[in-house]
Order: sequence, then structure tokens, then C-alpha cells
Amino acid sequence: MKRREVGKAECAGGTRFERAAARYRARLDMSDPRARLMAASYAGKAEMLGVVFRAVCSVTDPAGVAPMTRFWYQGLGRETYKLWQGRNRPEQAAELELVARKWVVRGLEPELVSRVQASVLAALNDAAPSPTSHENTQASK
Repeated sequence: MKRREVGKAECAGGTRFERAAARYRARLDMSDPRARLMAASYAGKAEMLGVVFRAVCSVTDPAGVAPMTRFWYQGLGRETYKLWQGRNRPEQAAELELVARKWVVRGLEPELVSRVQASVLAALNDAAPSPTSHENTQASK
């Protein structure tokens, strides 16, 4: 099978990441409205995950948590973000408590777990984006 020659001139030189990004851009057809919607949705979620990771680090770094252990607290932050996305549900508080208990049972410190969840929720509420068009279309159905 012959390799595609798409974007070969673009890919000469640069770092490995830059070459991969150039190949991806060459294959991506942004004329399709769904592709633009997908890219915008991904960008928004990636930005919010950055907010989550910074919130986790703002709690774990001063507490002296080792970088390998911080990975588990970031998992807690991602789960908290997932539950935060379903705002305005009556069972959300109970689900957040279950997630906290789960991570405590897995060996994380209870005090840090509650502080990480509070920090993540506060950061997400401060950085809450306007609803995307995808969420608007889901709400209108």
C-alpha cells in the first residue's frame, strides 16, 4: 500500500510534534461544519481541563504531594469536572461525595481530596464558558 503524499512539503523539518500537527492539518477538512464544531468543542474542553489541572496543582503542590501521586489527584479532578458538567442536577452533591469516598478508599488523603474537589469546583465556576452550540442543540431537542 502506497503512503499518502498529503502535506509532505509541509512536514519537512521541525519537531516531531510539529510534523505530526502539519500532517493532521493537511488531512483535516475544515470546510465541513461538523469538523469546525468538533474542533471548537475540543478546544473548549481542553481549556477547561487545563483549569482543572491548575486547580489540582494549586492544592497538591503546597501540600508537598509527589508528582507521581499528583496524577491520582488529577484523576479526581477530571471526575469532578465530569460531574460538574451535569450542573443543576439534584443528585450531583451525592455523586461528588461518592467520588470523594472512592478516591479516599484508593489511598488518597481525605483532607486533600475535599480540598482538591473544592478548588476544582471553584475554578470551574469562575471559568465557566458560555454554552457551546452543541449543548444548545441538545437542550432544544
